[in-house]
Amino acid sequence: MAFPATDDGVREQSGVVASLRATPDGRLFVVLDDVRQQPAVDALSWTHERFFTTSGYPRQELENLGLTQEQFAKLGENIVIRLLALAKDGGASGGYGAV
Repeated sequence: MAFPATDDGVREQSGVVASLRATPDGRLFVVLDDVRQQPAVDALSWTHERFFTTSGYPRQELENLGLTQEQFAKLGENIVIRLLALAKDGGASGGYGAV
């Protein structure tokens, strides 16, 4: 089955939000939080569930995309691992929102 060419609004019930937090000491933190879909509103409305993890970097290094390939890979790995864990905990029938 091919992925839809346009956004059909279908999502798993849980997800991960990434945000940035600057600190006075000149660091930027990538913060990952768990979120849960609010289907009563619509498929694209989410509420915060809990903090998942954070990684801090020197502001200039992150802004200039100066992280190592390993550091970028670790961020991506954290997101995918968390999404898989959330989907498993949610007991998605058919797996990962499959219909």
